Parts: sequence; C-alpha cells; structure tokens
Amino acid sequence: MITLWQLRFVENVLCDFIRYKGDAMSSQKTSGKQTADRVAAARAREAHYKAARERSERIKKVFTVVVAVVLVLALGIPTVALSLLGGAH
Repeated sequence: MITLWQLRFVENVLCDFIRYKGDAMSSQKTSGKQTADRVAAARAREAHYKAARERSERIKKVFTVVVAVVLVLALGIPTVALSLLGGAH
C-alpha cells in the first residue's frame, strides 16, 4: 500500500529531476552554490518526510495499544461482574 508521503516524495523527486533535465538542456549552467542549495533542500525534504513517517508509525502504535486496552476492559469488567454476582448462589 502506497502512503501519501510516499506519493509526495516521488512527486518531488520527479519534479527535481525534470527541473534538473531542463537546466541541463538549457545553455545556462548551474553554479556550485545552486547545486548545493538544491541538494540541501532535497535532504531537508527527505528528513521532513522521514520524521512525518516516524510520527505516523508512533501514532498507529499508540492507537493499537489504546484499542487493545479498551477491548480488554470492555470484555473483562462485565465478565468479572457476572462471575461475582452470578456465582453467589
């Protein structure tokens, strides 16, 4: 399953590639500073997407734990109550 951040990452990579190809085909060459800026922007973008993915995974784990606790309580409390009240014959 492809996530939204993966699609955005691929889109940005493709846009950078197309821009780079356009720059390479034009008569004007990119300076070292422009190339360094582009590389720095790509690294920052990649770090942002990595942080967003880790945050999303952490939220999924917390949600799973919360759902498990709710299910245990929802099934456990009535069972204990029935065994205490129903078993007093």
